[in-house]
Amino acid sequence: MAALLLLQLYAGLLSGGRHAPATRPTTRARTLPPLALASSPRTKVEGRGHARCKLPPGPLATYLMDSGASDATLLSAVLVRDSSTKGAYECELAPIQFLSLQITPLMHMHIDRASDNNEVHVRIIQGNVRIGSKVQRATSIGGINTIRWVHRADDGWDLECKIDLELSLEVPGFEAMPSLARRAWIASSRSVMGVAAGSAARKLVRNVELSYAGYGAPGGGPVLLPSEGRRDSGQADTSSTLS
Repeated sequence: MAALLLLQLYAGLLSGGRHAPATRPTTRARTLPPLALASSPRTKVEGRGHARCKLPPGPLATYLMDSGASDATLLSAVLVRDSSTKGAYECELAPIQFLSLQITPLMHMHIDRASDNNEVHVRIIQGNVRIGSKVQRATSIGGINTIRWVHRADDGWDLECKIDLELSLEVPGFEAMPSLARRAWIASSRSVMGVAAGSAARKLVRNVELSYAGYGAPGGGPVLLPSEGRRDSGQADTSSTLS
């Protein structure tokens, strides 16, 4: 999810500069780099994805409803810090190298197990990115992951994951683009967001499948997958991560 989202973000920033009409230049647009144009209106792009799998008989419902067993898998972060709110976490996703920049997605996420419908919701309450050591305020990421499971007649399980993502960013020159260019940019962004959401859903389903297999094995317990990170039980310093 993070890689495609953020690559699209910076592709969008650069394309915004490219599509600004040459007949209506401004001194500010010519002299400042794209990331410096913090006064640009925000543009929102949404994407949806889903994935399914069949799982063998076992304590899947127990596993997914057990915070200590499944939270790390559902968050899929490299660093997880407990928040002051129950079920909420401050997460750092794996850094992405984009050209000469190191981009780290920062997410404030909440896992909701209150539903009685065999489902768990993982909400992105707030998301930003850190470039180097500086958190960018012009970008925000939101969304919700819904994980559902159904008990089959053979005692196995059908697992489904649906992900809805929303990216809000400032695209320099977006309002100055011709309407056709704006529509093309939005259509392209939605397509990439859909691919990102679908990829994230498939990865999450696969992670649940692997971790559940370890949880249900004789003498087994929670499995820490290679993509999951360490957990810090101390309260996160939100001022240094999220805007």
